[in-house]
Amino acid sequence: MKATQNPPTIVISQETTPADLLRGAAQYLTRYGWLQGDFFDLLAEANFPPACSLGAIKFAAYGRPFLDSDNFLSDIDPVDDQLADNAIRAMRVLASHLCPEYENIDSFAYQVSAIDVVAGWNDEDGRTLTEVIEALNDAANDWEATHPTGGAR
Repeated sequence: MKATQNPPTIVISQETTPADLLRGAAQYLTRYGWLQGDFFDLLAEANFPPACSLGAIKFAAYGRPFLDSDNFLSDIDPVDDQLADNAIRAMRVLASHLCPEYENIDSFAYQVSAIDVVAGWNDEDGRTLTEVIEALNDAANDWEATHPTGGAR
């Protein structure tokens, strides 16, 4: 980009739903690869590195590999706040799909985050990309079935 060009701006659609991000994550993994044990393969010299299911949701939300620690490197941007909220909602939807008890957190002996639920599931030995893609798409379908007007969860 030349110095005289205006940088692209991100327009946040208030209509971005968890289903949109979950499907976007499934597409990302299909195109660029899936991994276990980390959000992204940060050693890959690629603009679109392989990701775990959580990393793919974050990529679908932010349009780039994004770790929460990135927020500490710059001022908090309201755009990033909205994108983070969207990503967290999608992670919670996937966690509830994978672990129905997640909806009723009081039934757990300890509080567990959506990241813990999804990461534990993603990183299980024997897990396959096919299972991950299926879970992301099924969670998106379930969300849309219970939110036909696209309401927030």
